Amino acid sequence: SHGGGFSDSEPPEMTRRAVLAGVQCIEHLYMPVADLDLIAERKIQIVPTLQIMKLLYESPQVIPTMEYLEHQRGWSMAMHEELFRQARKRHIVMGIGTDAIVELMAHYPRMYFDEMEYFVSLGMSRMETIAAATKNGAAILGHEKDLGTIEKGKLADLQVLDGNPLDSFQPLSHPSLVMIGGSVVRAGGVEPR
Repeated sequence: SHGGGFSDSEPPEMTRRAVLAGVQCIEHLYMPVADLDLIAERKIQIVPTLQIMKLLYESPQVIPTMEYLEHQRGWSMAMHEELFRQARKRHIVMGIGTDAIVELMAHYPRMYFDEMEYFVSLGMSRMETIAAATKNGAAILGHEKDLGTIEKGKLADLQVLDGNPLDSFQPLSHPSLVMIGGSVVRAGGVEPR
């Protein structure tokens, strides 16, 4: 479910209503801090989308309503960052996502790795952040039984890297080998098994 935003009421109720309706995941950190307690209690996951918010605050002309949210509702990047910290404090499972659409797709794939770096800058370890992108991502999508970790019986969806992502996430953007469902994928297509 979308976590509030411009169309939300004042005071904001959209996230709370979605949580009470039984959603599994909230996209964006646009809720009152008190809603995080309910999210944690119900074991709902969050995809924070911090990097897209940062980009929108820096370029409010992309979405004109950003100025309204910033000036009329008091939104700020510091608010989203504090909600992230509060979600971590409550042990809410978070995944990596960007919500970049239309012209914002021009920022791919860099934006995805910037989102990962943002998690690290707010206190998550690199390993926790990798788990947010893989294990947590699979759980958020309801595929933790067949994706997200390298285990017997799971699909072999993985990358082989020429660098250590615990030092830098850059190697993730240039894998030396990619497998999807156990098949090696190259620029020209899937290699036969």
